[in-house]
Amino acid sequence: MAGHSAIKSRRRRTTSIGKSQPKKLCKISIEDIKEVSWLPKRCDYGDLAELARSLRARGDVDVPIKVRRIGENEYELIWGHRRLQAAKLAGLTHLTAIIEEVEDEELIIQHFIENLFKKNKNPLEEAELFESWKRRFNRNYDEIAKILGVRRDYIYNRVELFKLHPETRELLKNVRSDTNNLGLYHARLLLKIKDPHTQYKLALEAIREGLTTRELEQRIKDELSKSESETSNLHVEETTRPRLLNLTQKALEDTTVPFGAKVEIIKTSENGVDYRKLIIPTHIATHIDTPHIFFDSGKCIDDYPMEKFMGRAYVIDARKTEPQEITLDDLNRADARQLARSDILLFYTGYAAIFGTEKYYHSHPFIADELADWIIQQNKIKIIGIDLPSPEVPHKLRGKNFTFPIHKKLLANDILIIENVADMSRIVGHLVSLIITPLLLKGLDEVPVSVTAFTSKQINTI
Repeated sequence: MAGHSAIKSRRRRTTSIGKSQPKKLCKISIEDIKEVSWLPKRCDYGDLAELARSLRARGDVDVPIKVRRIGENEYELIWGHRRLQAAKLAGLTHLTAIIEEVEDEELIIQHFIENLFKKNKNPLEEAELFESWKRRFNRNYDEIAKILGVRRDYIYNRVELFKLHPETRELLKNVRSDTNNLGLYHARLLLKIKDPHTQYKLALEAIREGLTTRELEQRIKDELSKSESETSNLHVEETTRPRLLNLTQKALEDTTVPFGAKVEIIKTSENGVDYRKLIIPTHIATHIDTPHIFFDSGKCIDDYPMEKFMGRAYVIDARKTEPQEITLDDLNRADARQLARSDILLFYTGYAAIFGTEKYYHSHPFIADELADWIIQQNKIKIIGIDLPSPEVPHKLRGKNFTFPIHKKLLANDILIIENVADMSRIVGHLVSLIITPLLLKGLDEVPVSVTAFTSKQINTI
């Protein structure tokens, strides 16, 4: 009875947010049903084949799906995602649906409740839902917990999984729940491992071998002991020697990156020496944007002294899931003393690990307006760098008359922007010396650069 009362209480809270409208039950065309674009995509639908066979035999669902009307013969799915996917697989053309007028926040609540009692829920999918809710409706996690009638820990334990390395997150997010018992506690154990390669390896072992939480915990202890032993055996001179880290992404012809660099033979001399032409895309690999890209009277790369391209850079931990804002909250977790000493800011989101993929280019985090304003107000930041293709919102979120507001704000204040910085996981949270070496050709406004970080401290293996 206690559980039943909790659900009734939760329903009372959710219906107070949206406006209750009459429901209508009818068959609608599957082609007219769209996914809600701003909801996180569900990866795990379990075994659809068996459900599809059942639907094909009956020609419809036992329990109707729920949709809301968004236009003439056009609907958005509220719940029933698995049934809809199975119906498509079964080749059905129409499904019985409840049509209800539901506001956006009520929709996300119903989406959560649909999955609340699933036996095997994916904690990373839940985390993405909470984060999307927080961002879209300006809620904090405590408010969301109160609306849903769940404990605060339920939400915080899941959103903390954003601290996992992006490759590990993607692996865990795509685990089939009907064939694997990997869950929240496995994922939280992996947070103890900071090295991305070790973290991914242990996650893969847990999936392939079906490790229990106790077995995974023991392997994590073994890895941490081994790491401590290796660290204690370092020579003093080795730990104090300056370290160099190349932060330059490569765009070579044989990579999967579109519009890669090319080398063409233009002439072969009699002595067998080839004369070659190098074609370098200025906007694909690591490059720097200057004001002239947007402002006719703005500076080009050759208008700056070399001192502009060296300084002290603080690497900010801004790990995100796609596409999320990088905000002042990310700075609040930074070391204020190190931040105050820097004149270059580097933002580590973890996206360098998927450089060259469709997700990297079309579903990436972005810098919030308030953060751009804060950077300008400091009057000392001369360059920012990101491990993303752009500090702007990704293409799918841009309107028809998109004006590149973050670029224009920063560049108008002579703050240059380095895009496509390579993996910074080893120096996140560090203050490092940075040297940026641009290709100094006269009049260029977006320029390929080489970026090198120097530190005398022990480099992290986050």
